[in-house]
Amino acid sequence: MGIDALSSIMATSRDPQELTRLWVGWHAVGAPMKDKYARFIELQNIGARELGYKDTGELWRAGYDMTPAQFSAELDRAWTQLEPLYHELHTYVRKRLIARYGKAADRPDGMIPAQLLAICGAGVGQHL
Repeated sequence: MGIDALSSIMATSRDPQELTRLWVGWHAVGAPMKDKYARFIELQNIGARELGYKDTGELWRAGYDMTPAQFSAELDRAWTQLEPLYHELHTYVRKRLIARYGKAADRPDGMIPAQLLAICGAGVGQHL
């Protein structure tokens, strides 16, 4: 199944078992690529160091109108402001998913099952 067909089903299905099967299957495709991806990251970091950066993340953060350290500090500041809203949104979405899917959405660790959250991509209001 291609990504377009998978995306379409994930956006419209309301069957938690089907969503879980698709989610698990999709992620199984990536497992064999893990070592190649790790090597890709190693090569990116080598290139970044050759350009004078600690790693690729620092290189990416250098692309703004501030130093990488200033960018990280700004990101930390923004997260401090947004974190309470994030927690409220998480609680709201989790509660709505549990109302719709029952036990399939109610994890004991308080997290949201990713395969059920994926359906929200087409518009949270349409699905919750």
